Amino acid sequence: AMLFYCLSEAELPWFRADTTNGDFKKYAKQCLFLFKTRSFAKEFDGVFGGSARAKDLVTAMLAHDEKDRLDIAECLRHPWLDCPTTVQPLSENALRALARGSKKSKTKKRFLLEAAVRIPPHEVEHINSVFKALDTDGNGVLSIVEMSSGLEKLGMEIPAAEATAKQLDLDGNGEIEYTEFLAGLASHCAVQFKHALWTIFCKYDTDHSGHINAQQLMTLMQQGHLNEARLLKNEAAAHRLLSCMDTDGDHLISFDELCCYLLPECMKAGTDGFCQVDGDSDCPS
Repeated sequence: AMLFYCLSEAELPWFRADTTNGDFKKYAKQCLFLFKTRSFAKEFDGVFGGSARAKDLVTAMLAHDEKDRLDIAECLRHPWLDCPTTVQPLSENALRALARGSKKSKTKKRFLLEAAVRIPPHEVEHINSVFKALDTDGNGVLSIVEMSSGLEKLGMEIPAAEATAKQLDLDGNGEIEYTEFLAGLASHCAVQFKHALWTIFCKYDTDHSGHINAQQLMTLMQQGHLNEARLLKNEAAAHRLLSCMDTDGDHLISFDELCCYLLPECMKAGTDGFCQVDGDSDCPS
């Protein structure tokens, strides 16, 4: 039940944002108080994307009295697991957005992939439906053939469709994982990606200045999916990348500048107009 909750919500139940300035004992006491004083009747309200059946399943799995708690067989017979998932038809706009996203630079793709892993699946159900529709063999990943076939059905030439599918496969393993697919559709769920990018930005804005400098950018690029691609080899490369994002010339990156760099088609640069789409010109790629 706890794993079900965490996979759905991407956080632990009963925990809240730490307002104790890192005082773990005080924070733990607050969480324990919240746990002890919670209303069982309102357990998990507002989670699981509002699914009453999902809430019923988890509360039954966590029943305080063991005699009332579901066993494995009863869980597998629960109506929530029998509820068919509605698969939406393929969206022409979504697949065309994938084609555009596949042409982004390697740096942008990796940034968006790092953000994609922070987005709970229930927040982008429309993207999940498209992924399931393309995953014709139901194995949870898209082969190059499945992805290119989806593009071909929209009228794309076979060579272009195959090239686009291969470009979406960021790790080169011959398969397009869900997060790679989601990263390619960032412009279709820009709100969720902005939230995820804000989380990343705050993590590396270690002095809480509201900006990221070259050294902080270097640290960011040495983590997670960004580090796997070995995009920055030295501090000079970090300064070159920073200059590509830095639109006001202050040698720092604001959150808006980061979003304009990664999602120019979805962002406004202040009140003067939309961010300029530079066609992924040759910044460190």
